[in-house]
Amino acid sequence: MTKQSLRASIEGLRKAHKAFNRTELTQEQLADEVGCSRQPIGKFFAGKLLRRHIFREICHCLDLDWEEIALIESEEDLLGKIALTNFEQGHYFFKQKELEHQIADYFDNLPKLQIDQQQLPLNSEAVIKSIEAQHGLLVERARGYYSFSHLTFQEYFTAREIVANASTQTLKELVSHITEPRWREVFLLAVGMLRKADELLELMKQQIDELIDSDEHFQQVLTWCQHQYLSVKVPYKPAAVRAFYFALATVPALYFALSLAFNVDRQRAGVFLLARALDSALDYNPTLELDLTLTRTLIFAQSCDRDSSTYTFALYAFYACEHALTLTFEPRLKQLLEKLYHQLPAPDAAEENLKSWWQANGLTWAEKLRRLMIEHHHLGYNWQFNGQQKETLNQYNSANQLLVDCLNSDCSVSSEVRQEIEDTLLLPKFLITGAVQ
Repeated sequence: MTKQSLRASIEGLRKAHKAFNRTELTQEQLADEVGCSRQPIGKFFAGKLLRRHIFREICHCLDLDWEEIALIESEEDLLGKIALTNFEQGHYFFKQKELEHQIADYFDNLPKLQIDQQQLPLNSEAVIKSIEAQHGLLVERARGYYSFSHLTFQEYFTAREIVANASTQTLKELVSHITEPRWREVFLLAVGMLRKADELLELMKQQIDELIDSDEHFQQVLTWCQHQYLSVKVPYKPAAVRAFYFALATVPALYFALSLAFNVDRQRAGVFLLARALDSALDYNPTLELDLTLTRTLIFAQSCDRDSSTYTFALYAFYACEHALTLTFEPRLKQLLEKLYHQLPAPDAAEENLKSWWQANGLTWAEKLRRLMIEHHHLGYNWQFNGQQKETLNQYNSANQLLVDCLNSDCSVSSEVRQEIEDTLLLPKFLITGAVQ
């Protein structure tokens, strides 16, 4: 069956650009000669898939042999096998002998292909040299050691191989890597290549939920997030609000693992990426801003018993508390918060005096603030994540971010599946079960 679409190889693109420059034509003029719009010309020179007849006509107008320019389907299939086999093993550099065996296995499994077994190593070596010379996708990094010319190509061909052989089992095998950061781009590429991405996205959501299904502590956190969503009146998607409060609950646990000094802007940008990915409108809101500022004040205050950082965190705590006061309009909460604020030493006090006050009184002051936050805003609970839970938490956050990034990409997903995923994102298990029934 003739392939209906073609793309240029890397070496083919080099030749095409060289031929195009010789013509002294603009892309608009070349499009006129080909008899198409400018868009296919741009896609051709970007190495993207193009209808076969247009691809061939562009090559003809550039006085090129299209077969020398195109990346042939069988070569794409072979590169997919090489990419996936090595990517699954975490190999980015491969020995030539291993590469030859992989190529030999590929040709050996092609239907109706008869190859002299004694010639396979020689043929495999010739294939490697051909791909290296004609397409530039494989390069010899050192004598007898090869890799893809760029990691992006290995990720692309890995995703292509998975999609070309897509089945429930294949997709489950991909989803088993959802907590591994190096597979992120493969997921994003695969979800965009699938004609219908529903099954992959549903499997991703299922795998993410299973990360914390059996952990009662995490289930309590998610239940609290849903309670916070129901108790605030903000015009944002439910999942985005849950993501916001999930960040508030987990920032303290994650924060103490950070080796660098606390940077408010960097931390806000990082932990609220998921909430904003779910609802781009989620930005400044007085209700959410107050809860964020109270949480920040508590984190800073709880950190002031550190000898090396007491002065810095004391200043952060003072100004965060001051900002919280400007956001507070509940009379009783404002009164109690003002009382706490006036207990703090002024930021222009002598550094030693300020440090002494915080080291002597800081944890007691922080506990008073925490109780106030619990009573009035149900904030400040001490979730106490252990080391393993912190690792799971990182995986859960990253996997959810990947799922939402996939949903927000240019993928083909039904409105029903999209809605179901958004409706159940960051919900406790008992509520997910009820939502999907």
